[in-house]
Amino acid sequence: HGGRDKTIFELNSQYSFIPRFAIDIFMKQCIQCQTRKPIKQHVVSKPIIALGVMTRLQIDLIDMRTRPDKVSSDLVYLWILNCIDHFSKFSWAYPLKNKSAIEVAMKLRELFFVFGPSRILHSDNGREFVASVITDLKNLFPDLVFIHGRPRHPQSQGCIERANGVLCDALGKWMDGNSSSSWSSGLLPVTYGINTRQSSVTKTTPYALMFGQAPRSESDFWKLVYDNGIEDEESLPTPIAELNDDLIDDKDDNRITSDDGIDSEVIDLVSQLSADACSHSLISTPSRHFAIRTVATDHYLATANKKMKLYQDSSKLMGDNFDLNDCVGIEIHSVDRTNTDPKYLPCIIVEKYERNNIFLFKLICQYGSLNNTFEAGQLMNLKDACPNDLKLVNIDDLKPITIIEASRLYSRGSTTGRTCNCRGNCAMKTCPCKKENVFCSTKCHSKRGGCLNMD
Repeated sequence: HGGRDKTIFELNSQYSFIPRFAIDIFMKQCIQCQTRKPIKQHVVSKPIIALGVMTRLQIDLIDMRTRPDKVSSDLVYLWILNCIDHFSKFSWAYPLKNKSAIEVAMKLRELFFVFGPSRILHSDNGREFVASVITDLKNLFPDLVFIHGRPRHPQSQGCIERANGVLCDALGKWMDGNSSSSWSSGLLPVTYGINTRQSSVTKTTPYALMFGQAPRSESDFWKLVYDNGIEDEESLPTPIAELNDDLIDDKDDNRITSDDGIDSEVIDLVSQLSADACSHSLISTPSRHFAIRTVATDHYLATANKKMKLYQDSSKLMGDNFDLNDCVGIEIHSVDRTNTDPKYLPCIIVEKYERNNIFLFKLICQYGSLNNTFEAGQLMNLKDACPNDLKLVNIDDLKPITIIEASRLYSRGSTTGRTCNCRGNCAMKTCPCKKENVFCSTKCHSKRGGCLNMD
């Protein structure tokens, strides 16, 4: 089990002219080696398409417990709630004292009452996102739709996961640049900087998509005000936009038709502003916003279509490699296995069909029939290393089972009942670990403390 190179070295030390393909065939037949291969990373993932601002809001929590921000003796921030609008890429970030559902719900209320609720609220299956406090938001916003990603499937959260990395990197740069250890103080300027960067998907800034203009859009006007030495409100001339409305309102019989009575400072400022600034910044603000979003939508769809085609082509190419009754492997999440357990769960394909140009597969394992369907990119080829226990399974006798349950049964620690998901303190025989007279491990209820069955 030392791997290909070590095997070749040992063979060459005792034998000669061993074909490389023969060694590869031998290696592929070792179930212990095949199920412990490194987890492959998919280059092409299925894109999520959400047209329109605040159509889909993705949220996630960033764990900052390794770097707590102590603002005062009774206020310590340990988490960041990161939110991103999937279409515009506009981001919000809030410091949290803990990851409770109440804290998350309060920040979401603030966001929705200022910017309006999103059509879809997309999160993972974390306890803080599925609690009744979060679902109570639907009473305030009846049209709000909750979507939770599939367990052990972070690919559906790709947008917010990338946003988490961008935020953490930018926050670290801000802290170094400002010689500060308070990351909560840097959330606002860092988020503002992210929102004013051009997005590679929409080819414009999230700020412009959200508000229809760049920050300080009328900078030409205020620059001229500064150049003319105007510093107080009394000296500020009549707003150009109001003056312009009077000049172009053809329905008003009393409209101004000459320069009589107009402040001379206003006339000077108007003459210095370019025609383009007047036509776009002062007259056509709504149409400008519409134009920005139209162009961004075109770029967004072009990028999404490109990714979708790559995904479909990749999925079809990989799907052609698998047929009925083939032995394949499904990734076992690190939470459901110990460090020495296999990384893949051996399964057999019992159904294969195509939907929307994508191959989907129904699988069985030795413990039951898996509930979910799987795509070709999630499968690992185990045709030459199918376990004997799996070959002898009677399909008609299998009951439905989740991928999480099957993964834990296949892992050595779970086979002996050494993991549990108890919500209590594991002090009663209802705890699987307590019932087997074994201590709970780090794989048990990893998100909860207070266990009384620890060594």
